[in-house]
Amino acid sequence: MLQPKTILQSVGIFLGVYLFLLLPFSGIGKVYADFYRKQAFYFFNNFGSQGFVVFEEREDSENDDTRVYQANKNLANKKGDVESVPFNMSIRVLAYLPNILLISLFAATPVKLKKRLLLMGIGFVLLDIFLLCFLYILILNKYIQTPWLKMYQDLGSGMKSCIDTLNSSINHGMGLNGFLVVFIWLSLVYYFERDVLEKFVTKQKTS
Repeated sequence: MLQPKTILQSVGIFLGVYLFLLLPFSGIGKVYADFYRKQAFYFFNNFGSQGFVVFEEREDSENDDTRVYQANKNLANKKGDVESVPFNMSIRVLAYLPNILLISLFAATPVKLKKRLLLMGIGFVLLDIFLLCFLYILILNKYIQTPWLKMYQDLGSGMKSCIDTLNSSINHGMGLNGFLVVFIWLSLVYYFERDVLEKFVTKQKTS
């Protein structure tokens, strides 16, 4: 038999945490965006053997909060200047929303606090790895779509098409990222705390 109290408590915690982190007044979204841009710069500032990528905050937009500049270092002029190609992206949609979904799911999971924090930490690292891979695909696809930068143009048409399709699937909205978050959450909870479902069910006494 289901335990309404436990279920309602978990749903309440999930909604409370998610809505708090979702609202802009918490300021956590801006802190995360700064963190994400810094690690993106660390991993992708030097992109391949020729690429150069910079991430800047956009304060004039609520949606696309980051402007990305891509360039080819080998195309620098005599003064060392390079012409870059800018595009905008939303860290809020592509990374922050999946992360607060993950945090909310673990916050609402009825396990001991120490284990909950451990699982949340592991989940955050796993999700961050996936999101950085997704960002790599996004940057790679932008280079491919800009022939005059003269990078990755030797890839076959089939490979270019696959990369473009993959990018369209993982970097447009939160759909696939949401499923990824749920998969990470379920996998970690099942592996480390398989009996969590029993906490939502009242065991019937046998006579």
